[in-house]
Amino acid sequence: MENKLTYFDYPIVLKHVHGFLTFSVPDLGISEKFPINQDFYKSSQIEKHKDKIWQMLVDVLQESEKHIVQKKWVPDASQIKTSIKKAEKDYSLPEFRKILSQHITVSENTLRRAIEKGQIICLKTDGGHRRIPESEVDRYLKTAKAN
Repeated sequence: MENKLTYFDYPIVLKHVHGFLTFSVPDLGISEKFPINQDFYKSSQIEKHKDKIWQMLVDVLQESEKHIVQKKWVPDASQIKTSIKKAEKDYSLPEFRKILSQHITVSENTLRRAIEKGQIICLKTDGGHRRIPESEVDRYLKTAKAN
């Protein structure tokens, strides 16, 4: 039995959360992430990364098509509202340091410098506080142990 659905039958979601630009097809569990900094939305930054962004979209579409062709069963596209993931937890800088301190010794100033260098992705609130996504814990630990 041939599946007549196409990848355009499923919604493609573009979102910016915690320093990542993400293309996804939630119904199929497919996503691509691209880390971005706070000045990303300036036209020069978007222009600089447009090829990478376009490639991410193409990759998601190709992966969706491959998934639909290879699978015998695919979810109905109307089930989107039940498949969107919950937002990732984030930490303040002191909370982030406390979690890292279970594995390595690091000061808040070291973490601030790493954020400024782009080694740790974070979002600054309107009040100037840093919010760091939970996924950055593992990423930072891997880079810290590699050095």
